[in-house]
Amino acid sequence: MTAWNIALLIAGIVVAWLFFWVAVVMLIARLGGWRKLAEAYPPDRAIYDGTRFRMQSAVLRRWVSYNHVITFTVDRQGLLISPLGFFRPGHRPIFLLWSDLDVSYEKRLFAEVAVLRPQRMPAIPITISRKLSEKIAQASGGGWPPAV
Repeated sequence: MTAWNIALLIAGIVVAWLFFWVAVVMLIARLGGWRKLAEAYPPDRAIYDGTRFRMQSAVLRRWVSYNHVITFTVDRQGLLISPLGFFRPGHRPIFLLWSDLDVSYEKRLFAEVAVLRPQRMPAIPITISRKLSEKIAQASGGGWPPAV
C-alpha cells in the first residue's frame, strides 16, 4: 500500500465515522423529543447576560439522557437549554419562558428530581436534579414557576 492509499483510507474512515456520529446524534434528538421542543420553543433572542450552568445533565421522556453535555442559561424571562457543540446536529437551542413551564418535584430511586413540563409539549418532560433546579430558581430572579 502506498502512502497515498493509506491517507485515503484514513480520510474515508474519518468521514464515515463523522456521518455515523451525526446520524446517531440526530436519532437521539428525535427519540428524546428535543427536535419537537426546539420547534415549539425556538429562542427568539440570544441570552448573553444570563447565568450559565455548563456541563449539566438532563433526561427527556425518561429514557434519553444527556449526561454532562447540557448548558442551561438563565435570565428573568426564561431558560435557554443547549447542548455542547459535538451534540448540536439535530439539537437546536430551546428557550422556555417561565410562564410556559410547569415544575414538579419527584423522588426517584436515589435522588430527588425536578420535572419541567413545557405547556405546549407536556408529553416531553425535561428532568433535572433538584440541586440544579434550586440553582436555576435562584438565578431566575423570581421567575422560576412554583411547583404544581
